[in-house]
Amino acid sequence: MKKLICLSLVFMLAFSLFGCAGTAGIAPTTQPAVESWLEAGFARVDVTPDFNVGLDGSGNADTRISKGVADALTITCVAMKAEKTTILVYTADTLGYNNTLLTLFRPQIQMATGVPQDHIFFGATHTHSAPRLLLKTDAGKKYLNTFISALKEAGSQAIADLSPAKPQAATTDLAGMNFVRHYKMSDGSYAGPNFGTFDGLEIADYAGTVDPELSMIKLDRGGDKKDILMLNWQAHPNNSTAVGYYLISADFVGKLRNKLEAETGMQVAYYTGASGNVHIDSKISSDAHNLPWNVYGEKLASLTMEALPLLQDVGGTGIQVTGQTYQAPVDHSWDHAVVQAQEVMNVLNNKGQKAATALCREYSFTSHHQARTIIERAQVGKTLPWELRAFRVGDLGFTTGTYEMWTESGKFVKDNSPFDVTFVITGNLIYIPAKEAFTYRNYEADTTYFEEGTAEALADEYVNMLNALK
Repeated sequence: MKKLICLSLVFMLAFSLFGCAGTAGIAPTTQPAVESWLEAGFARVDVTPDFNVGLDGSGNADTRISKGVADALTITCVAMKAEKTTILVYTADTLGYNNTLLTLFRPQIQMATGVPQDHIFFGATHTHSAPRLLLKTDAGKKYLNTFISALKEAGSQAIADLSPAKPQAATTDLAGMNFVRHYKMSDGSYAGPNFGTFDGLEIADYAGTVDPELSMIKLDRGGDKKDILMLNWQAHPNNSTAVGYYLISADFVGKLRNKLEAETGMQVAYYTGASGNVHIDSKISSDAHNLPWNVYGEKLASLTMEALPLLQDVGGTGIQVTGQTYQAPVDHSWDHAVVQAQEVMNVLNNKGQKAATALCREYSFTSHHQARTIIERAQVGKTLPWELRAFRVGDLGFTTGTYEMWTESGKFVKDNSPFDVTFVITGNLIYIPAKEAFTYRNYEADTTYFEEGTAEALADEYVNMLNALK
């Protein structure tokens, strides 16, 4: 009897050890299902055109016609649901949106998904190498229809993918990965893209604020569902020349997503944050991460993976949304120069950019872009309606907008938000520069539609909206 018991114990021990060895040596194919008050779903749809079309973000889309593809363009949608409230949070490889586009998109997405229009939010990765969405050519109209179809498809797929998800979040600083593209020179003047010159002067300091904070939200879904990683980073893709001036590309964002997804197994949604005055091409040689666009994206992915252990469970429950239309004051201070601006544009069209630039100097214009803006602003009323949206998911805060917010404003929103982690998601189609930009003549301040102080007023409104949600 003792022999039988001993043999039984031996077999039981052997089975136990074998089972333990198998568990330790082979990762389980499924994890226990997550129990949570939140459901989350993910979808990504390719929107890379298979035809030639005018590209946005650098130069004239009528002449900058695509000749190939460096890497794919996509639309990503994260759906989140708590009780009876569902929201869709899009991010797309495009330069950005305006109110015209959002008014066009939302009703069609609602019809396709059943999600109310005020529960649909948009971000753009701000690549300068994607088709222009409102280009009035046959190819442009064809691409816009493709884009809208993909929005509807991504929303529907994300809702179909909904499953219980436990939210986790964290922030980390990626020092040295942001670059300010405006510089204070040794003689007290300022220089940078599209305004001023270096003229052999030494760079004394940056002009503007850097926000090195990377915000991360992980939606842990367990089971057979892949986890979702949402990222919010204050950077400014603008490498159309480095990528290839006539090539379609998602810029560094595509490389970031691809590496993260391949090495973590998660699905990644990248949301560009405040970015008006940062650029990865620094003129200060001591900067550690002045990297090519593709290497930059992969470096960001590596740094993100190093920060994943910082993720912690998020408190709170429920989803709540809010929004308003802000009447942004239009700058009419240059209306007196409309005739001069028209002359500059005539010279540009008839004699070329060199002659137009010479005339700009004579009239104290930053560039022909300022001349074009002067003409356009003179035809606009005293204010323009501007969409501001905010929502919360548990104790996570989010803001969205269709303009290119500067890092000063984005950092203000995050620093004054009642939420520990706040995503500042931008649509990036028009500059609303911080006050600092108006203290020196620069391209962004001279080509915005809006008066000095508008950025700060909008940032205040976002903070008020977040406080109301909290």
